[in-house]
Amino acid sequence: MNALFYLGESSYRLKEYDKAIDFYTRFISRSRPGNYLRCYAYEGLGYCHEEKQDYAAAVEGYGRSLQEQSNSLPDLLYVAIARCYEALNDKTKALDYYKKVTGDKKGSVLLTIAADRIASSRLTQAVASPDGFTAAAALANLSLLQFQIAFMPFSFVLEF
Repeated sequence: MNALFYLGESSYRLKEYDKAIDFYTRFISRSRPGNYLRCYAYEGLGYCHEEKQDYAAAVEGYGRSLQEQSNSLPDLLYVAIARCYEALNDKTKALDYYKKVTGDKKGSVLLTIAADRIASSRLTQAVASPDGFTAAAALANLSLLQFQIAFMPFSFVLEF
């Protein structure tokens, strides 16, 4: 059964998004709640739909991933959801999700992305002030490795 998940991952990497959606969906329908890969399958659905520019479906996939019990990084999903709301031109919801990341005091590597997007004129023109966050201050604390991780899909392998 886990093979369906990995076929979804492979299809995604080959840019065969419809096949990946099929494999992820089949995996989800056959796996039990609590399976450690379910949150990643929902996340994969989100990425596939986002690549297909079906942002509403992407938000749904990312949101379902957040609902799964897992140790995944919710901040990564908040940024992905915010990115989709930006594409849907819903600046208020995008800002709300970016603020969820900046409210995280654990020092998420995604703080820079969220702070930058909050400071962005594209969001602040439509929504109230960004609570004093500055992208420059956040960028000063971002290492190259953190930068690379922040701009990659969640399902990745770190090589040292």
